[in-house]
Amino acid sequence: MSNESRSSSTVAWKTVVFTALRLALGLLWGWMAIRFWSPGFDSHLHHYHDVALSSQPGMLMPWFGMWVGIMSIAADFFAGFGRLAATLVALCLLLGFARRTVYILAIVLSIPLWPLADGFLLPHSFSAFGLSSVLIYFLLFMVLMHADRLAIPQWPGIDDLILGQWRGWRWFCGFGPRQDAAASPGAGRPGFAQRSLTWLLAAVFAVLISGVANSLHLGHPESPSPFQVGDHGLVADPRPVALPPLAGEGDTVEIHLEALVSSIRIASGVSYNGNTFNDTTPGPVIHVRQGQTVKIRFTNRDPLMPHSIDLHSARISPTRAFASARFGETVEFSFRAEVPGAFLYHCSTNPVLLHMANGMYGAIIIDPIEPLPKVDAEYVLVQSEWYTQHVSGSSMMADYRKMVTDQADLVVFNGIAFQYRDNPLPVKVGETVRIHLVNAGPNRWSSFHVIGGIFDRVYPHGDMQHVLTNVSAYSVGPGQGSTFDIRFTEPGMYPFMDHNMRNMMLGAEGMFDVH
Repeated sequence: MSNESRSSSTVAWKTVVFTALRLALGLLWGWMAIRFWSPGFDSHLHHYHDVALSSQPGMLMPWFGMWVGIMSIAADFFAGFGRLAATLVALCLLLGFARRTVYILAIVLSIPLWPLADGFLLPHSFSAFGLSSVLIYFLLFMVLMHADRLAIPQWPGIDDLILGQWRGWRWFCGFGPRQDAAASPGAGRPGFAQRSLTWLLAAVFAVLISGVANSLHLGHPESPSPFQVGDHGLVADPRPVALPPLAGEGDTVEIHLEALVSSIRIASGVSYNGNTFNDTTPGPVIHVRQGQTVKIRFTNRDPLMPHSIDLHSARISPTRAFASARFGETVEFSFRAEVPGAFLYHCSTNPVLLHMANGMYGAIIIDPIEPLPKVDAEYVLVQSEWYTQHVSGSSMMADYRKMVTDQADLVVFNGIAFQYRDNPLPVKVGETVRIHLVNAGPNRWSSFHVIGGIFDRVYPHGDMQHVLTNVSAYSVGPGQGSTFDIRFTEPGMYPFMDHNMRNMMLGAEGMFDVH
């Protein structure tokens, strides 16, 4: 074979390969566009962006937060923008129009669009959150731009037609006009066999690219636990644990709650960038009496995402009352406190797991009309988990993958690990203490137990009519609440804990100081 023939064959194969690569990217963007136009895209837009936001490394949070903020302020615009952008990029790649310009735009658009696409559509899987797909597209588009700079031809497209009429188009497409098919072997119009081979190779490339994007998951490096980044000292200023007074004595009480972005203490010397009701986790204890009408006024002050409130104590239409509020919006509703007990309230906006595990929950205690036996002290404990990744210094943030796989870093009472072990709750010998335990979860069950004590009475799931007596340990599932009465007959330090030892070691332990 002559050198000229080998050169022609080499250029022809390069033409097939780089044309197939461009078409493969066009197919992937076309598949994204098709799914973006599907009916479910609007309803799930917030969900997938919230998850994408929580799965990014800390250094990229401001960038992704900006996009989520834009989406929250103008969701309809963002949805339309995403659909049109994906469609136009796909068409331009498939037709060979303004190649260099489209490559650059596609690189930029990959940053907000592909994290949204991950988990919502094939070919990317739920586990591929992060930088993997964005980095892959960046590299492939850079390869295509470099091939144009090296004058490696592709099969003729719209760019070639425009270049034949206006040579200035080269600034948009990234290459100059070809002299003729003979001068650039392989650059002429392909035959049927060449077209078939090119499209077959494009399909293979599309499958390979999507597979690599799924498998090359650039996850975060192993993150230290909150105990490793804390100051290893005792917890100072523990959260209030005593049951607060009734919210009001009248027939109607008003409760004002706000969703906020907050820095929360989760262990000694450790802060967490999360979401709260009224700037605390758990949110404020709502204490009302059976028969009262509870008027809820909920306002979302979080500029990044919508929020809502779901009260387990209410018989009410969730469509009306538990609706999500966007930034600045207020939702108001009322319900009658018909059933006494210890209940959970929490954010129920999708993804509920993320919002709850990020700190949006609290307890509502409803006293029965016929009072329970009198006790000397009443406490409220909200058990929950933290799923964290390290940001910098002693600051942590959410790790959604840990939430999904139940890899809790901390299990806590009232938001902070071991705070009542470091600051025991005082009790006098002979006194009876009532504990309202609400398990916010969102994932783990609690087996509540006091070492050295037996619960005189347990009101399971807040059911005041079916009291259990002489109980050593009692399970409270995620979303449930129960009330416990216990009397101490001699002095000592009495640990209270989740008897799931794994949970206890992660922070679910406190202490009664009986003297």
